[in-house]
Amino acid sequence: MTLEQQELEYNRARTLYANEDLESLNKALDTFTMLGDYKDSNKFLNLTKEKINQANLELEEKKQEDYDRAIFLMKEKKSAYRLDQAIKIFASLEDYKDSKEKLDECEKQRIKVMKVDKKNLDRFKLIGYLCAGIGVVIIAFIICAVIWSIVSNGGAE
Repeated sequence: MTLEQQELEYNRARTLYANEDLESLNKALDTFTMLGDYKDSNKFLNLTKEKINQANLELEEKKQEDYDRAIFLMKEKKSAYRLDQAIKIFASLEDYKDSKEKLDECEKQRIKVMKVDKKNLDRFKLIGYLCAGIGVVIIAFIICAVIWSIVSNGGAE
């Protein structure tokens, strides 16, 4: 590799190092490794390794926080909305701990909750229909009473 190519790669690696996302840091690590003793590549190689380790620790902490949140949502009052939130979190965690198993469990719970919600909705509909029917009967009774009153008073004159 020519000196000019080394300089170009070195500058590219420094730019990647500054980006701070894991993908960029891994590319910078590869480039600094390739550059060996060029300028202060070894120094940046070690700094990049430290940044990658720190980023991995932060990622692990974030995954644990997300996992704990999903567990909380899953165990809290069973509602389709909370289970949907837990499902999204477990799906995003992919292979973290037992996320796939928890995802399956949430999906099964959600099906059960939806069945219960449907039964409750059906009960509310039935109650609504009964109330509407009773209302119609009461209105009909009132109309009959008014008509009877009118007819009764009209015949007395």
